[in-house]
Amino acid sequence: MTEPGDFYVYPRLGIDLSSLYGLPQNRETGELGKKIIRAGLEQEGLFSGRTILIEAIPISKDSIRFDVHIVSAADQPIVLSINQSLGG
Repeated sequence: MTEPGDFYVYPRLGIDLSSLYGLPQNRETGELGKKIIRAGLEQEGLFSGRTILIEAIPISKDSIRFDVHIVSAADQPIVLSINQSLGG
């Protein structure tokens, strides 16, 4: 949920899901959001070597929820849900 630049000491931390604002509620927008989330998690490095599963779920005509599942064989999965407004 952190946008790039939110934390001065961590300038690379965050992803720009707000770039989805104004896009239509469709499969392509969901796929773009998934790519943005995956790139941010891979850039961080903390989740290197883990399986990352991301689902894009339309929750209204102008918002989408991303469910992110980060799994590894060693511990319990981490599950994050992110709601993003598309405007409208």
